[in-house]
Order: sequence, then structure tokens, then C-alpha cells
Amino acid sequence: MISIGQKIPSCSVFRWSGQGPDKVDSETLFKAQKTLLIAVPGGFTPTCNDQLPHYKGLAGDFKKKGIEAFYCLAINDIFVLQEWARSLGIDDTIHMIADGNGDFTRAVDMVCDLTAMGLGVRSKRYTVVIDGGSVTHLFNDDGPAFDKTEASKVLAGL
Repeated sequence: MISIGQKIPSCSVFRWSGQGPDKVDSETLFKAQKTLLIAVPGGFTPTCNDQLPHYKGLAGDFKKKGIEAFYCLAINDIFVLQEWARSLGIDDTIHMIADGNGDFTRAVDMVCDLTAMGLGVRSKRYTVVIDGGSVTHLFNDDGPAFDKTEASKVLAGL
């Protein structure tokens, strides 16, 4: 499982370029800025719908703690994630990262198998702070709720 001090692996993920999907390298993406990465099981799921807007609401407070960029990652395609962000009014506060094939999720060993529920393989729910390409803080939820990854708890932990 991903841990504090670990370098972010090099994997292909997708973000929205305004024109469509833009393939980027995760290592390069998270290298330049102090970043808050919020990983969730999937767009349009009830718990994730409740969780993500809290981060948007506290973005200014996170910035006071030095966070420069906000990303949300899920094993969905970028089209689903962009529509989900639009439906939540996330705008450009939190940038969506599609790990459609689960490559990044497997590389950081945060796979959650929800095939019994008909959801397939997804990402576990976790939030990390990445600074200079390495994890400096890790908040990981073991169950379906966002107890440890709730935005105000993550903010308090920084």
C-alpha cells in the first residue's frame, strides 16, 4: 500500500484538456506542485457525491496550508469524471484524473474489489498530500464511509 515517503509511480492517467482526454504521466503530473490527491471508488456514487464537495468548500483553507493543486482520481473514464464534476459544481477547483484501467491504483496497491456488488475493481478511498513527487501525508479509509478522508479531518491533519 502507498505510504509516507513513497515516490509517486509513473503511470498513464487521463485528465481533461478542454478538447478531450489528455494522457499524462502520474509521476510528472504530481512532481511540480504540492498536491492534494483525493482517490475515490467512483463518480456518481452516493458516498463520493457527499465527500468531494467538502474539499471544494475548504479549498481556501487547504491553500493556506500550502496545497497548490487539487486532483480527484477514480477508476472511471475522463468523460464520466468531467460530467460528475460538472454535476457537483466542482468547476476547476478540483481537477479530475481518470485511472480508467486502474494502472495507478494497482501501482500504489490501493485496489478495492467491489465485483460482488457489480461495481468491478475500484480504488480504495484515500487522500494523500504529494510534495516534490513524494507522499508526505496519507489518510486512508478501510470501509465504505469517508471517516478518515473527510475534508475537515484531512485539513486538521496537515
